Amino acid sequence: MSASFGPLKLDPVCVAQKLAGIGRHSTPWQVVAAFVKEGEGRAERLVENRKGILILLSIPDRPNTGGIYLYSYQTRSFYMLRFDREDDFSAAEFEAIFQEYNLEQYILRGLPSENRNLRRHAARHRPRHNWHRGNRSNQLTPSGPPNAERARVLSQ
Repeated sequence: MSASFGPLKLDPVCVAQKLAGIGRHSTPWQVVAAFVKEGEGRAERLVENRKGILILLSIPDRPNTGGIYLYSYQTRSFYMLRFDREDDFSAAEFEAIFQEYNLEQYILRGLPSENRNLRRHAARHRPRHNWHRGNRSNQLTPSGPPNAERARVLSQ
């Protein structure tokens, strides 16, 4: 998939069970909260659908420092969305990428055969960045009040 930000690549980051305090029965929002906490950053945007959660994670108080991550419910793993440029996206660029690359459908299609190699690779790696944390601005999330777990992630 290629558009104005270049081809989209998906790199495995880590599996949920590798995060502190996360087990087989942890909810997706507990997993995302643990990922955000471990990264010590800020989740500028969150988009959820039935297959996963897309997250824009940035360095707190520093604009244009965001990386885009996908948490897949099926693999219980995090993946980084990579483009031809560095991970220095703003919230506005995230929204443009979301629309231009049709990321809602990308997430709904799932990962290519929920690739076992990606899972194995992700299992050996922890988050590479230490700059992710929640934010209250979640313009792209479904309308209506956020549930308690989502609110906790956004308030970090």
